[in-house]
Amino acid sequence: LRVFDLAAFGLPNGMDVTQVEFGIEDALSGSGSQPLTVNLYVKTNPVGPLTYANLTSIGTANVNISDQSSTLYTVPVAGSAPAGSVLVVEVFTPNGQAGGNMFFIGSNAAGQTGPSYLAAADCGVPEPTDTAALGYPNMHIVMNVTGDADVTPAACSALADIPWLSLSPTNGANAGGTDTDVTVTFDSTGLAAGTYTGNLCVDSDDPDPGPGNETDLVVVPVTLTVTEPTAVTLDGLSAAQAPLPLAGLPLAALPAAAAAALGAAYVWRRQRH
Repeated sequence: LRVFDLAAFGLPNGMDVTQVEFGIEDALSGSGSQPLTVNLYVKTNPVGPLTYANLTSIGTANVNISDQSSTLYTVPVAGSAPAGSVLVVEVFTPNGQAGGNMFFIGSNAAGQTGPSYLAAADCGVPEPTDTAALGYPNMHIVMNVTGDADVTPAACSALADIPWLSLSPTNGANAGGTDTDVTVTFDSTGLAAGTYTGNLCVDSDDPDPGPGNETDLVVVPVTLTVTEPTAVTLDGLSAAQAPLPLAGLPLAALPAAAAAALGAAYVWRRQRH
């Protein structure tokens, strides 16, 4: 068995396993092939002990492997390990003495990302046990797990200020059944055109687990869209209402420059008449 703490491998959002590759030191049988099972588990309690009672099955695949030595073998197997889980992969072969079967999983003395484990109830090892504790400190099982994973950091896992956003107030206290308004201000000054996103992470001493609403962690997504400035050209101005007739309009009611011009025109018309 091998154990993979997904968060430690940079996979905090979990993983959908698609295949498992492992080394085979020797696989010999009386018929030319023997059965083998790949089991996928997650630890029921991630920080609990590595025991079968603390493992939850998420996938399994059965194959027959032909006789071979010093090879790498790939088994397609599907299983979804959720966010924050510890994945455990087991390569299992049944007791094959009656059929003349023998299987030794591939290993080497090179470094490993975590301990390798063996379990064999018929040999007095009913629970997964570190190979070093069994007297094989250099037995590092060769295993690779392939799958799909969302490597986007979980919301509020890496806190930092959002430079284009401010809050007021930033903290406070509410009695039961009350609320407090929070003003969120966006500022696009100096930002290039584009879309900016972030999360507001609101922590509280609410005893209910988060994230979500009415919990100890409320996550509020925020988005700011900045567009290119638009140039505006004024070709002319027009009145918003119909002009008043000039006949009978006192000159004093007009601006001085307009009054002077209209007054001159009025005198000129009188001279013509």
